[in-house]
This record gives sequence, C-alpha cells and structure tokens, in this order.
Amino acid sequence: MELSYTSERVAEFMVFTLRNSVINQDLTPALKDIFLIEICEGARYIILDLSKVRYMDSSGIGALLFGQRIARTMDGEMILTGLSKPVQTILDIARISSAIRIYESVENAIREF
Repeated sequence: MELSYTSERVAEFMVFTLRNSVINQDLTPALKDIFLIEICEGARYIILDLSKVRYMDSSGIGALLFGQRIARTMDGEMILTGLSKPVQTILDIARISSAIRIYESVENAIREF
C-alpha cells in the first residue's frame, strides 16, 4: 500500500489531505517523511485532513505525535481536521486532543486558528 495525498499551501498553512482509508505501519514511514520534509522546508503550520481515513493504528498515532513534535521545534503546530467517528474514538482513547488541535474542517481550522 502506498500513501496517497494531496497538498496545497493556504496562507500560512500547508494542508495535506490524505486519500487512504487506513493509516497503519505500512504508511507511517512515508507520512513521517512528509512531515519532516515540509517542516524543514519552512512549513510552520500543517493541517492534516483525515476525512477519508476510517482506521488508524498505534503507528499512525505515533506519526501524528512525531509531526507535532517536529512542528513545535520550529515554533509551529500540527492541526487535525475531518475526523471520522472511528478515528476520533481512537484519538480520544490515546488522549491526542490534549496534544494536537482538532477542528471539524480545514476551513474551520484556518478561520479559527
């Protein structure tokens, strides 16, 4: 399985929309690479649209925390949007909402950030 996504710059945000329905250990190395490359190239605020993702395992959670940690070292932040109910439940159990901002949509994240 290969990581599928689109990306676009919107104002000061780099928006990534994942197209995969599952984020697991097969995809997380590529996801971490994207975070690292974009942040090192100057993207301070990353919005990750997870609206198409229906399942995420612990390696996916680890990738999100990695992205947030790298963003914060560059005085930035990672923001999650579009969580499905199953992904929201997984992230609630892992208490991710205390570490990463979550918004209903990309538009809401840009407007309210």
